[in-house]
Amino acid sequence: MKTITLVRLATQAIRKNKMRATLTMLGIIIGVAAVIVMVAVGYGARSRIRAQINNLGTNMIVVTPGSSNTGGVSQGAQAFPTLSLDDVDKIRKDSQYVSAVSPVVVSRGQVVAQGGNWRTMIDGVDPDYQTIRNWDVDDGAFFGADDVQGQRMVAVLGRTVAQNLFGGNEPVGGAIQIGKVPFTVVGVLAPKGQTAGGSDSDDVILVPYTTAATRLNGNHRIPQILASTANEGDIPAAQEEIRGLVRESHRLSPTWRRRRRARRRS
Repeated sequence: MKTITLVRLATQAIRKNKMRATLTMLGIIIGVAAVIVMVAVGYGARSRIRAQINNLGTNMIVVTPGSSNTGGVSQGAQAFPTLSLDDVDKIRKDSQYVSAVSPVVVSRGQVVAQGGNWRTMIDGVDPDYQTIRNWDVDDGAFFGADDVQGQRMVAVLGRTVAQNLFGGNEPVGGAIQIGKVPFTVVGVLAPKGQTAGGSDSDDVILVPYTTAATRLNGNHRIPQILASTANEGDIPAAQEEIRGLVRESHRLSPTWRRRRRARRRS
């Protein structure tokens, strides 16, 4: 049967059954539209999740203390802050896969500036923190290794903190007071927005970890270490390497346990 004949017969069938043809076309249109919408929603959700993950940092590894038992009762993970700056130094010195590492000395306090006051999180970090979190500076600059070594009282503000403390004024070069300690603002971070948990990433102040440990926190134990690798494929190897280095630093390596058991038996 010729094509023109098929077209003519199909046209005649559509004219004789207009309602059926209309409903069929409507069903096809709705079905195709639904598939397009679902695919678009899927791509949008995937892009949003990818953006949130990228917001966390570049190939980031988070190191936290493990669980502990007291009197036979498990205290859960991170119950005791057993990580120290010595662990950071060991990872930085001995790791083959880690390209950047930073302690995070956490505190929270009231911050006062000439334009206002604001209660926020103050994190003591290393300059590597900027690389790990992939966090650009909009104004000024991030503090350097000399600031860390000299325990200088310099601060980098998150965008939310800068707006609440200085309003429309220029924050860089301005003075703030964290608790009773005066700091000079050297930079303002680029905005990152909300995290996946809904908290404001920009509601933070970053200072040298040495300054935070001595002037703000008063404790050389740290709740968290951040690290990153140069390549995403190195992350599993880096995780195992960090685990081994930290266990060795705390004398918890399997080799040390075997030696201890052998001494007890003798």
